[in-house]
Amino acid sequence: MFYVEAPENPKFGSVADCLWWGTTALTTVGYGDLYPESPMGRLVASITAFLGIGLFALPAGIITTGFRLEEERRLHRKLSVPLDDGSPAGETEFQLELLRSIQRLERKLEGLEGKLQDVHGEIQSLRVERDRHKP
Repeated sequence: MFYVEAPENPKFGSVADCLWWGTTALTTVGYGDLYPESPMGRLVASITAFLGIGLFALPAGIITTGFRLEEERRLHRKLSVPLDDGSPAGETEFQLELLRSIQRLERKLEGLEGKLQDVHGEIQSLRVERDRHKP
């Protein structure tokens, strides 16, 4: 940038000034105290800005996504414990709790079915008794 911008822009008077501009451009801070004015300087500035995004922001996003995927994989493995019937758990804690609730309700329903059969038997025996005493 020094060789491109310094002949036309006095703000880029030293290599140190250009390094300061490069640092603010690559980190996308861009204080605005130094900015290129020549067409060639603006082209170099555009390339530098894209390099700043490519060298810092893009890898940061890729690394963050990797961490996120690993965390989801660990959570899935943690929740993938067998349930009462041996089937694997769902992918989220909510689904796991929902499956456990369904299992509890199924057990209660089985108990109610047994009681219903007992009541049905009693009703049948009462009908038989009633029919025996009919005139």
